[in-house]
Amino acid sequence: MKLKELFAPKEYTLENGTTVKEPRSKVIFITILLLIAMYFAGKITGFNLKTLMTRGGQFFVIIGKMFPPNWEYSSSIWDPLIDTIKMSLLGSLLGSILVIPFAIIASSNIVKNKFIISLSRLFLSVVRTLPTLVTALIATYIFGLGTIAGTFAIATYTFAYCGKQLYEQIETVDMGA
Repeated sequence: MKLKELFAPKEYTLENGTTVKEPRSKVIFITILLLIAMYFAGKITGFNLKTLMTRGGQFFVIIGKMFPPNWEYSSSIWDPLIDTIKMSLLGSLLGSILVIPFAIIASSNIVKNKFIISLSRLFLSVVRTLPTLVTALIATYIFGLGTIAGTFAIATYTFAYCGKQLYEQIETVDMGA
C-alpha cells in the first residue's frame, strides 16, 4: 500500500448513483506544522533533549526534598498570604463598583449619543487589552512595590472585563413598559 493511498479520501456512492468523496484529513498537515513549530521553539529557547535526559533524575531529587515538608517557613508565609487575599478581594470589589457608571454610559439603550457610546466602549476595550502584568508594572512604577500596586492591577483587570459584560447585560434589558 502506498502512502498516497493511505491518506486518500474515502469515496461513497449514494443511492442515486452519485459518488461523493470525504474531505481530505488535515491531521497530517497540522502534525507537520506542529513538529516544525516545536523544532524552531526548541532552537529559539535553547532546549536540549540530551540535557533533559542526563539531568532528568534531578527532578526526583527536588521532589524528594519536598517531602517531608519543612514547616519552619510556614510562620513567614501567613502574612503575605493574607495580604494577597485582601488585595484580590478589594481589587475585585473596587473594579466591579467603579465600572458601573462606565457600563451604563456604554449601553446603547440608556445613552442615545453614539459618540459617547463609542468613546466609552473604546475606553473599555483599550483597558481590556492591557495585560495584567503590564498594569502591575505601571502600578509598581506609580505606587512602588506593595499591596496598593497589586490592588490597582486587579481592580483594573476586573474593571475591564466586568465593564464589557455589564454593558452587554444592560443592553439586553427590555426597555418597554
